Amino acid sequence: MRAYQFNAPGEMVAVDIPEPRLAPGEVLLKVLRIGMCGSDLSTYRGLSSMVIFPVIPGHEIAAEVAAVGAQVDRDFAIGELVTVAPYFNCGKCPACRCGRANACQFNETLGVRRPGALCEYIAIPQDHIVKVSQDLSAEQVALIEPLSVGYHLANRSRVAAGESVVVFGCGAVGLGAIAAASFKGARVTAVDIAAEKLAMAERFGAAASINSAQADPVARLLEETNGEGVDVAIECAGLPITFLQALEAVKYTGRMGVVSYSTNDISFNSKLIVAKELDIHGSRNAQGEFQDVQDMLLSAGLPLAEIITEQVELDDVADALHRWNLNPATMKVMVRLADSRSSQPASSARITPGVKFGNTSN
Repeated sequence: MRAYQFNAPGEMVAVDIPEPRLAPGEVLLKVLRIGMCGSDLSTYRGLSSMVIFPVIPGHEIAAEVAAVGAQVDRDFAIGELVTVAPYFNCGKCPACRCGRANACQFNETLGVRRPGALCEYIAIPQDHIVKVSQDLSAEQVALIEPLSVGYHLANRSRVAAGESVVVFGCGAVGLGAIAAASFKGARVTAVDIAAEKLAMAERFGAAASINSAQADPVARLLEETNGEGVDVAIECAGLPITFLQALEAVKYTGRMGVVSYSTNDISFNSKLIVAKELDIHGSRNAQGEFQDVQDMLLSAGLPLAEIITEQVELDDVADALHRWNLNPATMKVMVRLADSRSSQPASSARITPGVKFGNTSN
């Protein structure tokens, strides 16, 4: 069946891969949409330290159930719309032992360290399949994962109602953090250098925005908080300057949440961390926030369609990434693989483990 993979930085090609064979406990998914995220762009640029080439990308997934393997004890219906928690953990490291598998020391995320879902069909263990409201569209479902990463970041930062929050970087994860913090009742200020992203941030719940290409965000934030600083500073840009600005903008005894990491070393005076007695929270992936995001989507009326800068067919994905590389204002590239829902009855869904699932042509 058809897929696209990164062979090396800047090299994305079409490949034919074997049709999936279901192991016990797995479910076959027909892939409908794949969201391409900033980590995919970093892979394309050769800036990701985590990816193992060659790799099929695709971890922001909307799919429908195509078949159910043996020993699956959850109730799945053929044609049911689902998404996937794409993080695979070892179960043995310190993070896994303390119940934080999202930060597994040996994490393997789909599309990074194991083949992703930029293909026609994929077999997924049942425990990694997330049921979703059938009232959501395939595009909305493909956005649940990146928004969940932002929601997890807000949770890690312990954002509470009535607090002041600043979010540096208004990409998809930053928008998720903004929406989550606003949904929790905080007053959020968004910071970015792109006017269109700041406008989007306000539509996702930010009460104010600062274009850091035009004004000093730290000075503005201190002015707006009577010189005290914000309760929570959230860093989603992955730049040395935004990390330093977050340190300076947060109040004494405040909290920082950090989800992005810089490819360059950051030099700073640690005095601020000590003098302010800051709580600095790293944040990785998501952990149980998929349902929180669904609840938010169904009740908050977020303009999700506006996140999608470009929607392309599978054979156009390489060109779309090239365009994104030249236009950093791009928010999200959505890949459309299929549209139809199956009408096959659920009673015929179970198949013998190890047997190929029929004809995978669309």
